[in-house]
Amino acid sequence: MKKNLISFRVILGLMVFLFIMITCSGSVFAQTSIDDVSKSVVRIQETGGGRLVNRTGFVLGIEPPFQYVATTDDIVSVVNPVLNIWRSRDDLYPCTVYFRLQASGIVVLRLDPDHQLHPYEPLALGTSSMISQGDDMFAIGYPLNVLTARNTDTSVTKSVFSRPRTVGGILFYLMAEGSLINRGMEGGPLVNKDGVVIGMNVFNAGGSGISGGLDIEALIDALEGRNIDFIEAGETPVQPGEATPPPPEPKPLPQVTSPQLTAEGILSWDAVSDAQSYEIALFRDGQLVDSVPLGAEYTSFSISNAIDTHGPGSYTAQVKAIGGGEFLDGSPSPSSNVLVEKKSIFGIDPLILGIGGGALLLIVLAVVLITMNSKKAALAVSAAAAAQRAPAPVTQAKPKPPVSAPVTKAKPSLPRAGIKGISGQFAGQTIELVDNQLVIGRDPRMAQLVYPQSNEEISRKHVTIRFDERTNKFILEDSSSNGTFLSSNQKLESGKPYYLNAGDRFYIADPKEVYELKMG
Repeated sequence: MKKNLISFRVILGLMVFLFIMITCSGSVFAQTSIDDVSKSVVRIQETGGGRLVNRTGFVLGIEPPFQYVATTDDIVSVVNPVLNIWRSRDDLYPCTVYFRLQASGIVVLRLDPDHQLHPYEPLALGTSSMISQGDDMFAIGYPLNVLTARNTDTSVTKSVFSRPRTVGGILFYLMAEGSLINRGMEGGPLVNKDGVVIGMNVFNAGGSGISGGLDIEALIDALEGRNIDFIEAGETPVQPGEATPPPPEPKPLPQVTSPQLTAEGILSWDAVSDAQSYEIALFRDGQLVDSVPLGAEYTSFSISNAIDTHGPGSYTAQVKAIGGGEFLDGSPSPSSNVLVEKKSIFGIDPLILGIGGGALLLIVLAVVLITMNSKKAALAVSAAAAAQRAPAPVTQAKPKPPVSAPVTKAKPSLPRAGIKGISGQFAGQTIELVDNQLVIGRDPRMAQLVYPQSNEEISRKHVTIRFDERTNKFILEDSSSNGTFLSSNQKLESGKPYYLNAGDRFYIADPKEVYELKMG
């Protein structure tokens, strides 16, 4: 009986021990989950404007080293602040404002490239759908009076989510039944029980016992828009030392099959699937003379204007499919067939004109010779008869008439064709056409009116302007990606000439880049 009692006590003791271990294990796990959040929290110090401000932030990214930190915008409330990630008074990491969401009150800082952060772990970012009324929330940050900023110096404030409140389109979380958020903890992460960041600490309401947090959906959207890596809730963070999987290798686009040139100067080719655009390379006598970008919707292009610009010769062309995203550019196509453009006079082939001219010259020479021989014979007969009738007359030299100086008449000066910048990059400037032609673009090898390389909406060769003296008309021909437009907002078809009058206006790519056609 005694032995059985001892055995029962031993078993009961073991059960109590296991129960305590299980209970403690659960508590430790839950506490460790929240404690892990502090491994992402940093302390930020601002000096400048005669003040010293300490706030909290948290790192953004996937794996070290980390270069971005999120916080609230009261940390940069003075002009030209000096900002540092503050680990202790002797250990500062300089940083600057990378971008600021003015309406949401969120700032993302960027660390100096030589002072990026290593001993931190990134947090998963979540949305308002991951918290419900009555759920526990945890505000984490550094109180104002700590002397160092290790993760062990953070403070964790537990509250209960009360209700959301929207002010000016920004969602705020209101928390009750918990301790107030210390002023130095503002900007730190506000997490749910799973350690997912669903907000940022922003305020407390004094004696009311209510604290508030800011929704971070605007921050998530801004990070995605700037291609800054971060962990979304549900993703597994990359551990230090783990290799991130390489992005898929982009695939090259197929080569354009043999393009063809017609006798009228029309270049055509077969469309390439997944091409974002095409690039035409035009050669004259084997030398590259033009490069024209075209949209993906084009499978033909007229080179007649290029021939007018560069003159007669043997023309060939190559077409290259341009990729984007997961596709690389295709290789240039084989050269097209050769189009020989000869110099014509009044629209007549020079060979035919030469043969006809030679024949006409021979006829004229024959008529002149016959006429000269006839006159010589008549003169000889007349001279013989006169010799028999009378003595030879005396021929007196006639005085030469006075030579007057040639009168040079001044040619009337023709008005000069040009364009005037109405608004945009060249507003107020008048640019004359050189040899009745002007090209606008970003490539100084092709354009006379050159835009800066940073104006990417302007093509390398955007639009060509010519003046026809016979018709007194301006001719506009677009060769751009983003288009040339008349004042009526009509978009010019690429490669098609448009005839305009002096005084007409047009703009290129952007309605701010307006020009007027001018004479004189």
